[in-house]
Amino acid sequence: MSAIPHFLNAVPHPGLFVGRTELLDRIHHTLTTQGRAVLVQGIGGIGKTTTALAYAHASATQASYQHVACFFVNSSLASTVLNDDRLLLSLGIAAQVQQARSTGDEAAGFAHVLHALHNLPGRILLIFDNLEDADNLPTFFANFDPRKCALLLTSRHEIEQTVRIFIEELPEADAADLFCRLYYESAPPPGAIEDPNLIAVIHDLDLHTLLLHMVALAGREAGYTLLELASFVHEQYIRHQNLQIAVGTGRISNPDETKRARIHSFVVQIFEELGHLSNNDKTYLRYFALLPGIPQKIELLKTLFQIPKDAVVDLRGVLLRLRRRGLLLEKNGLVSAEGHAWSLHRMVREVVVERLRPNAENCAVVVKEVTDLLNIDEAKENPVDKFPFIPYGEAILLVLEAEARAEVSVLLNNTAIILSYMGLYQKGAEFFQKALAIDLAIHGEDHADVSRCRANLASVYVKLGEYPKAHELAVLALATDLKIFGEHDPRIAIHRGHLANIYRNMGNYEKVGELLELALASDLKNFGELHPTVARSRANLANFYNEIGEHEKALKLLELALASDLKNLGALHPSIARYQANMANIYSDLGQHEKARELLELALASDLKNFGEWHPTVATGRSFLAHIYRYLHEPEKSRDLLQLALASDLKNFGEEHPEVAAKRNNLANAYIDLREPEKARELLELALASELKNFGEGHPNVARCYHGLAYISKTIGDYLAAKTYFQKALDINLRVFGTQHPYVAIVQQSISLLEDEISQSKP
Repeated sequence: MSAIPHFLNAVPHPGLFVGRTELLDRIHHTLTTQGRAVLVQGIGGIGKTTTALAYAHASATQASYQHVACFFVNSSLASTVLNDDRLLLSLGIAAQVQQARSTGDEAAGFAHVLHALHNLPGRILLIFDNLEDADNLPTFFANFDPRKCALLLTSRHEIEQTVRIFIEELPEADAADLFCRLYYESAPPPGAIEDPNLIAVIHDLDLHTLLLHMVALAGREAGYTLLELASFVHEQYIRHQNLQIAVGTGRISNPDETKRARIHSFVVQIFEELGHLSNNDKTYLRYFALLPGIPQKIELLKTLFQIPKDAVVDLRGVLLRLRRRGLLLEKNGLVSAEGHAWSLHRMVREVVVERLRPNAENCAVVVKEVTDLLNIDEAKENPVDKFPFIPYGEAILLVLEAEARAEVSVLLNNTAIILSYMGLYQKGAEFFQKALAIDLAIHGEDHADVSRCRANLASVYVKLGEYPKAHELAVLALATDLKIFGEHDPRIAIHRGHLANIYRNMGNYEKVGELLELALASDLKNFGELHPTVARSRANLANFYNEIGEHEKALKLLELALASDLKNLGALHPSIARYQANMANIYSDLGQHEKARELLELALASDLKNFGEWHPTVATGRSFLAHIYRYLHEPEKSRDLLQLALASDLKNFGEEHPEVAAKRNNLANAYIDLREPEKARELLELALASELKNFGEGHPNVARCYHGLAYISKTIGDYLAAKTYFQKALDINLRVFGTQHPYVAIVQQSISLLEDEISQSKP
């Protein structure tokens, strides 16, 4: 434990910090005597972040806390923690949670970090700067004794369950001292701090920390004397007196809103009249305005801005120049490996967006790079590796999504695809809808981009259980590409495959077979017998044949697909494992479970070699193999594999992802086989809560949970609960699929068996 550093992650030095001694003392006293969570609240630019960093480095803090960590929150609190590589390395858990990094609700990975923090010796201080989403705070409260862990938060907004400390403007003497230190590069001349012009400037700036910082640096760089600065600032002050008058007349009812408006106006004037920006400066400010508001390391900036190796010095020069002018913030890490990190203050960002108008054309470099980072080759790449880039896509789209441009549509599409991998299907659907609206505006109905976007949106609607919407979009996509490209274009086969999957979910197997046979015939004509695309089409058709009981046809098609890909791609290609798993499914249906086990073990070994321990494909392979072990009456092996699969999905996707719910369902079945119904019930109740949160009451996944809970209730003799759960499952399946679907028949049979058992149990 002694090797664990005091600072668990990069805790930047606050830089120039003047005054606020009483505020630091009050924070320390409150944290150590009154509560586990203290909120430093104030308007933008007032000095919340600097105060929090100053407290992190204060001598009293060093003495009171054995470990300190600081987080600049950009999205959710949980994803911010899980994306902090330095923290994970300090805690010695990087390998365990390397896949559990971001966006959304990653409760399991978050809990893993909390456990490691909890086991540290001594007291811990955790600082969360710019906290907007406090959803994960209750998890902290549930996991930590306030005597063990203290939380220091900064926000513009009120946060429940915290002790609030409001941060006000600097006192005049401290404001004058700060301004002098920034304005004069060397020691200020005698009496400068009492100069009437300086006093006039700081009061016209409302003693506001960010404004003092910007005006002092920008004025110095522009060569303004204090007299000239006083004149400039006072002119802006008079110009915006109407805002103060508006408060008295009731046109602006909130004084804080008035103050924010005045600060914004000052930032605009400083930016325009004191900035003296070159075109290069403006370019990089636009780039920064599209990035998340957290400090960005120089290595990532080089990638995002596509800086050649021989131009890195020029980039550093621009960054330093913008910092000297008060426009860019620099965070200096404590360890040389961390380097410097750079960001825009939120209020400066607002002005950059307003005045320099970053768009898809003048920021094409950043838009393209982030779009490429979010693009995924599903055959080769782990989608989890793309999760950290979601905040970058979202930050760009926050500014640019109103632009009806092809580049914006592609970024929306790529972001939506990764959001779907994260299980955020509703949000993914919203992004696909925006992309579709742009494509329609640019191209009209009859364009390939429109049909592609409709197909993507349809795939998300399938995940959401909205099959009629998915069907309508898939039919339109197919019709559009048939019109544009004709019957035998490869895209037509892909559309037919997607539409077949929708019909499969809707229980229309006649349509499924028809579409998959057409798709295979088209691929054979376009690519020939031995092409990987043909192998994939054969595998899709084989799966359908297996579902309808035509196992021999299915095996023949899979053998052809496997032979083709072995010849083209080699034994270690991921497609080989996929086809082996499909063949194992057929052998299992034929009762040849040992043969199925052999194939699935080969497939799992291949996936482990290709993807590593924590890849979602490996979790799926373990689930398939666990299913076979149930048939082989080895429930312990089934349980062990499913526990690994569940742990992997929790690390990758977080507590609320649909894959996690599915794995909990499967693990519950293993516990039923082991005659541990209470463990099974607990897992199914967790799965049900997750499915209800993600999809609502009417989704087939919810019906699956009800069916499982009904079976457990029946097992323990609670027939009333079993009947209620079975009926709920039946009602959902009837509503979604209609009367002829196999899922409906399965539940109806379960109800019939239950009624027989109830009759037999009566005396």
